[in-house]
This record gives sequence, C-alpha cells and structure tokens, in this order.
Amino acid sequence: MKVENKPHSPIAKLFAKPAVGIFGTVASIFSLIAAIYFYHQSRIFPELTFLVNPAITTVVNTNQTSRLNVLHDNKEIKTNVKATQVAIWNRGRKSIKTNDILKPIFLELKPGAQILESSVVITSRDLIGLLIDQSQATDGKLGLSWKILEENDGATIQIIYASNEDQNISVVGVIEGQRKIKSRKLNPQAIESIHPLGNILGEKYAAWAGLAISLIFGTFAYFVFRGGINSNLLIGRRIILVDIIFNRWLILGLALVYFIISAYVLLFWHKGMLPITF
Repeated sequence: MKVENKPHSPIAKLFAKPAVGIFGTVASIFSLIAAIYFYHQSRIFPELTFLVNPAITTVVNTNQTSRLNVLHDNKEIKTNVKATQVAIWNRGRKSIKTNDILKPIFLELKPGAQILESSVVITSRDLIGLLIDQSQATDGKLGLSWKILEENDGATIQIIYASNEDQNISVVGVIEGQRKIKSRKLNPQAIESIHPLGNILGEKYAAWAGLAISLIFGTFAYFVFRGGINSNLLIGRRIILVDIIFNRWLILGLALVYFIISAYVLLFWHKGMLPITF
C-alpha cells in the first residue's frame, strides 16, 4: 500500500528554514537579557555606599626636621597630620530618609585617631541636608545625618586627622532595608567609560546599542560568510590574511565579546559609577 506524503503547510516550511531558527535563537538571547535587566530595574531597595580616596596626603611629618608646630584648640599636635576624602552616596533606587536610619551612621577611624577637622567638599544636591556631628571627633568618630538621599545622592567629606599609624576608615550604622553599609574601592573605570560608546551615548544607552550591534554583526557574519572565502582565487600570503579577516567565526566571536560587554554594562556596571568626584 503506497502512502502519499502530504505537502507541508506554509507555516511548517517557514519554521524549517535555518534563518528562522537563527532568528529565534537571537531573539531568545535578547529576551533573556531584557528579562534580567527589567528584573533588576524592578527591585527597589536602599544601598548606602562609601568610598575612601586611597590618596592620603601627609600635611605634617614629624620624622622630618621642621620648625613648624601644629596647634589644635591651643594644644600642640606631636604626631603626623594627614588628610583624605571619603565619598558616601546612595546607590539604591529607594531613597534614604532620616527616619530610615535605625542605628546612627558614623564615619570611623580604626585603630583610632583624633580627627582635627572635617568638612563637606561637595554634595550632589543642596537639598540632601548633610550634617556632620563632631562631638566624638577626638575618638576618631564623625556622626553623619541627612534629610534625604535619593538614588545617586551623596557627598564628599574631607577629614584631617592626627596619627602616626595607618588608619582603616569605614562607615558604620544600620539603614532600614539594608543589612550592611557597602564599601567600594576607587577604580579608574569608576570615572572613565568602560564601554566603547560610553563617552558618546552614556553607559546605559551604549549598552543597548552594543547589544543591537553585536546581534546585527553576528547575523550578518553567519549569512554573508557562511559559504566562506574562495581561497582558490587567491595566491600566497593573501589567502591567510583574507581568511582571517573575513572568517565568520572570528566575526561571530568578536560580536559575542561585544555582546557580553554590553550586557555587563547594562545589568551591573553603569549602576556602580561614582556619582560624585574627589
């Protein structure tokens, strides 16, 4: 008995094409990135963060012969006098108000040093109302308070202290919705752009553009160069050079690297950029 094969439907023929499969894969990857991004965007929580400038300036060095005497409140300082800056800001999307401070916020020096002077160098906005309590400055503590810190709101604080020892500077306290105050290290990438298009479009838009460009180049490489380069038409070293330049796997690899960089910037990196400078 002979069985006749029924012709495939137009929809089945359409999905049987390799191009549709490639497009579906690309769309799935892009959808996954978008889903992760919007998930992170939907999470609203405070994230008080501080960063200590590693460049510590020695104002007075007692090991060097000098006729300079340092007086503080009419008392002579016989130790080294140093100065540094600390940035503190809210990286989270939820604002931090005065009522959200469950345990007072302190800037501390350990193992301990007398803080001679402190001042606010710069603030992201005047309305945050940052105040410094210097009542415990002789014990190496500064109380910090503010009216409100919205996303990327913060300030840079300069401190001058007396100590012959290296001091570990930290910010302690408890914020509602945040278990621990986070610290970050100064990285050149915190000021300079990590994405090739970052200085032109900004990190966020550069990341979206990078995703689109990488997908376009990847698709272009697959369809245009899937047949490879006809090396028989070339002779000598030009064969190797052209094959390397137009090799589809090389282009796909570069597109993948660009895709990963863009996805990383979009999901994580641009949120960690330092909103205020030293």
